[in-house]
Amino acid sequence: MYAQQFELREWPRQVWKHYYALPAEIWTDELLDCLGSPASGVLLLTNEGGQVKARVRRAATHNRDAKIISPASAVDIARLASLRMWDAYARLEEREAA
Repeated sequence: MYAQQFELREWPRQVWKHYYALPAEIWTDELLDCLGSPASGVLLLTNEGGQVKARVRRAATHNRDAKIISPASAVDIARLASLRMWDAYARLEEREAA
């Protein structure tokens, strides 16, 4: 069996605040103990009339030691997250088509 060794951190490296966002329908409070860090926040998403609404289940604790990033870096991070999301959608469509 493959076992991955990793260091548990209170925050991901160089992150000021860290949130998990997931559908409210699958959330239970027992999942709080399963999150990567007690400093991470939780956003619950619902579809209300065709619009995605977010509700804060638990606010994230900020990391005072995180370095400030430039606006350009923030845009790059958002772009990377978007690309990863579209890649995940493509893999799901491939799996469903098979």
